[in-house]
Amino acid sequence: MAKRVRNLTFFKPGMRKGRARDEYFLNALMGNIPDVIYFKDRESQFVRISRSMADKFKLADPSSAINKTDYDFYKFNHSQQAYDDEQEIIRTGVPIIEKEEMETWFDRPPTWVSTTKMPLIDNHGNIIGTFGISRDITEKKRMEEAIEKRIIALTRPLRKEGPVTFEELFDLADFQRMQDEFSAATGVASITTRPDGTPLTKPSGFTRFCNDIVRKTEKGCANCYKSDAYLGAPHPAGPLVRPCLSGGLLDAGASIIVGGHHIANWMIGQVRDETQTDDAIRDYAGEINVDEEMLLEAFHEVPSMSRTQFGHIVQWLYTIASQLSTSAFQNVQQARFITEQKEAEKALQKSEALLRETNAAKDKFFSIIAHDLKNPFNCIVGFCNLLEEKTSKGEFEKVGDFAINIKRASNQAIALLINLLEWSRSQTGRMPFTPEKLDFSVLIHEVTYLLEECARNKSISLLFELPDKLEVVADKDMIGTILRNLISNAIKFTHPKGTVVVSVEIKPDKWIVQVRDNGIGIRQQDVLKIFRIEDNYSTKGTGNEEGTGLGLILCKEFVEKHGGTIWVESEWGKGSSFYFSIPKR
Repeated sequence: MAKRVRNLTFFKPGMRKGRARDEYFLNALMGNIPDVIYFKDRESQFVRISRSMADKFKLADPSSAINKTDYDFYKFNHSQQAYDDEQEIIRTGVPIIEKEEMETWFDRPPTWVSTTKMPLIDNHGNIIGTFGISRDITEKKRMEEAIEKRIIALTRPLRKEGPVTFEELFDLADFQRMQDEFSAATGVASITTRPDGTPLTKPSGFTRFCNDIVRKTEKGCANCYKSDAYLGAPHPAGPLVRPCLSGGLLDAGASIIVGGHHIANWMIGQVRDETQTDDAIRDYAGEINVDEEMLLEAFHEVPSMSRTQFGHIVQWLYTIASQLSTSAFQNVQQARFITEQKEAEKALQKSEALLRETNAAKDKFFSIIAHDLKNPFNCIVGFCNLLEEKTSKGEFEKVGDFAINIKRASNQAIALLINLLEWSRSQTGRMPFTPEKLDFSVLIHEVTYLLEECARNKSISLLFELPDKLEVVADKDMIGTILRNLISNAIKFTHPKGTVVVSVEIKPDKWIVQVRDNGIGIRQQDVLKIFRIEDNYSTKGTGNEEGTGLGLILCKEFVEKHGGTIWVESEWGKGSSFYFSIPKR
């Protein structure tokens, strides 16, 4: 049945164009598309949702969601992840495309969606929120998980970790359908069991004699399980046929064997011939303590056929079971081959990525040696030559300026050498990670003390928003390097008479350090480049200071060494805020 279209009046030629037409088309989309659409502000509060999303939230009207958040509808784990994703989009402007998310609800089982989220940008280019569209993929995900489970089972070594199970190799619903159709075609009862005789499938074509009477008694059911286990035992010469231990009806079984492991029995039977007698049935009724006449009446309802006919059916069953065993084993072998190929491809891709990263690091290193490190030393040598020349002639009026320039170039060279040394140690694994308890506030002041002269030279104010005492467990040298690079960068890219602020926010599970400036900022297209060595990104400061970009790469490595993250929020022309988190230990 086609889905009813809600409140849709076709836009006719001649109607007023422009804003009204755009609003009409938007309302038509939001009111009828089965995928959910939503718009949110910078705080991740809903400002508009589609009709389908209101239905999903069990709201009578989409406007009821305005100013609410995901936390009002979903459990915390999904709500928090969605919030973090949206705030990252707002910070970076980078969209999320077709991300698969599990939605966890308060009043229903989890569902899965494929979602795309974009930054919502106003006419001035400012990010004012996010918007997105999600498509339900719950059924697709369920099928994928079932397939994944089967692939894992297929690729598991049979002999090292034990055999796979029947349920891992075969879809029970499909097998049940095949079993039902076999019973309907042959007129015999059928069931599939584990090697010990316990059922895997529901009975197909079971008689009242077996299903409603014998198997309802403790002794009768136990006898049935014993009989099924015996009949399904591996038998290379062919299927086994024998009277059931529970009533004497003719039964047969064929085993399903994969890779030498017996995983199931396919049992058929509940057929009588001339060898079963009424007297034997009466005797068995007493044995299992049921009414004789009731059991005898049910016995006379059991299908009757010759042993020859039953034998043909049993042979058909054996052929099917053998083919299933062979096919399942071939699937195991094929799945393992595919998995090995995929693992080899992944290893190759990982190796190629590592090689590219290594080459990028090598190129970066040689670039620094050939250019960035040479410049300050050329500057020092040049001013030293001028100083020597002027003083030999008794001209001392510019000596102070020469000294300042020599000192500035020397500080630049020292800072670069320190970063080079620390980076090379980290790349070669010779930089130990030794967390210790330290006062974070004291460490910040120690680092900034060394940078105060740089700030004074540009008349930049260094401000602190720190608790009196903040004990953290971290590697002092690495954290010192992170702070030194972030604060010196903030000074470098801030205009004279600007401000740099260092603050710490205490969260339940981590500390978040912020270094904020009101300098030149970073363009959005460059934000993702600053932490990647392969992009070789660097710019000059407001005082024409040189940089290599190596400092931020070091910061990222050292923050991640602590199990934290580093990120930046920046607006071109207005300044930047660099953040990094340190988990509490």
